Amino acid sequence: DKASYLADPAQVNDYSVSNLNAVVGTNGTAPTLTVAFDITVDEIVNAALQEDVDVIAVSIMTSGHLHLAENLVPALKAKGMNDVMVIFGGIIPDVDFEPLRKMGVHRSFPAGLPGSVVVDYINANVGKVGL
Repeated sequence: DKASYLADPAQVNDYSVSNLNAVVGTNGTAPTLTVAFDITVDEIVNAALQEDVDVIAVSIMTSGHLHLAENLVPALKAKGMNDVMVIFGGIIPDVDFEPLRKMGVHRSFPAGLPGSVVVDYINANVGKVGL
């Protein structure tokens, strides 16, 4: 089984990453790789490539999600990671969900959802979507 990769680039959302990690572990999904906070796009891509992940889940609690997506998705494609599911969650205005989707983010989740909603989405769609 491949791992999922959870990243919090802004170093402010330890709770959501830990919560999602716990739900993933209890639902029998693939093992989850949790990475250091305050991480760059290159670090996300390199760790995901090294771990051969199926999913990259990015937690955003501050602005910058559009800029991150417009850099992350092309960087993944450049490394040949076209079969990775990319999802975002956190404090993201609803109006930005569609632009994120057009950039290649498969789904954006608002803050406050139970982690099981995200895990159910991953389980239903992993391996079926690409960049």
